[in-house]
Amino acid sequence: MKNLILIALTILLVQCNIYSNQLKLNYDISVAVQPEKRNLSSTAIITFSSETPQKLEFRLLKSLKITNITAVGFDFDEKLDDENYRTVVFTKQKDADKFRIVFNFNGEVFNLPRETNLTQRHSNSLGIISDKSKEGIYLPAGSFYPYAVGDIVANYQIEVKINKNYSVILSGNKVNENIAQDEIISKWETPFPVDEVTMVGGQFKKYTRSFDKHNFNLYTYDTTNLADRYLSAVIEHYQIYTDLFGDYPFNEFSIVENFFATGFGMPGYTLLSGRLLTMPFVTLSPGSLAHEFVHNWWGNSVYVDYDKGNWCEALTTF
Repeated sequence: MKNLILIALTILLVQCNIYSNQLKLNYDISVAVQPEKRNLSSTAIITFSSETPQKLEFRLLKSLKITNITAVGFDFDEKLDDENYRTVVFTKQKDADKFRIVFNFNGEVFNLPRETNLTQRHSNSLGIISDKSKEGIYLPAGSFYPYAVGDIVANYQIEVKINKNYSVILSGNKVNENIAQDEIISKWETPFPVDEVTMVGGQFKKYTRSFDKHNFNLYTYDTTNLADRYLSAVIEHYQIYTDLFGDYPFNEFSIVENFFATGFGMPGYTLLSGRLLTMPFVTLSPGSLAHEFVHNWWGNSVYVDYDKGNWCEALTTF
C-alpha cells in the first residue's frame, strides 16, 4: 500500500504547480492589533526574489486607511473599484534597477462572518477583530497586509504586537515570543514560499504536548477535558503521515477554536468551530482532523493549479 501511495504521489507531483515559475515576493510585516478598538496598524515592506514584473496589483480592505506608500522602481495608482477592497496598481519604471514597496496603513477591521447556507459548508469573513467574550481575531490576506493579486507566492516575516491576554497563531512557524510590559510580541516566518497568510487569535486556554521536536497545541476559549484526546490523536496522525510523506513541513501544529463555523486547514494549524470541537466523535472520525493535518503537505506546501482540477482534496480525502 505504501509503495502504491508513493507512486501515485509522484505522478501527481509531475502534474502540479510547485511555484517554480511563479512570481516570488518577500514580505516583512509589522502589525499591532488592538482588539478593544477593533483596530490594527501595519507596515508591510515588499521586495522581490524573482524577476520584477511590469505590473503588480495589491488589494487591501477599504476600511483600512493607507497613510503612506513608498515605491522604489515603480509608479503607482489607486483604484476604488470593488465593494470591499481598494486596489493599488504598480507599474515598473523604465530603466529602474532597484525595487521596493512599503505600505503604511491603519484602521478598523470588523466584517461579521457570512452565514452558512445549504450550498456552503463554512462561514467566512473578510476580516474581523472582536473583543467580545469568546470571540477574537480572524485576519486573512488583504486585512492585515496588502494581498498581491495573481499567481504569486511569497516568503513572509511577520511581527505581531497585541495585549498580553491574547494569543495569536499565524500560517508558518513561530520563531520567537516575548512579553514587554502589557504586550506580547511574537515573530513568525514561512519556511518556504506560500500563497497567503492568515492570522487568528483570541483569549485562549492553551494546551501543549511536544513530540519529535515539534509542539502540538490546542487553543480553546473555555477549559476543556478533551485536550489529551485531541493532542494524542494529532500526534498519532503525525506518526502515520510523516512515515508516508516525509518530514512535517512546520515546527508546530495547532488546533484552534474559532468563534464562527469553519473547518479550515492553514499552514501549521487548523481552524475549527467551537461547536465542532465539542464533538470529538465527529472531529476525530476519518476525514476530519486527519484530513486537515494532511493538508500541511498537500495544499499548504505543495500547491494546486486549479485550472487543471483539484487533485489536492481528492488526495487528502483518500
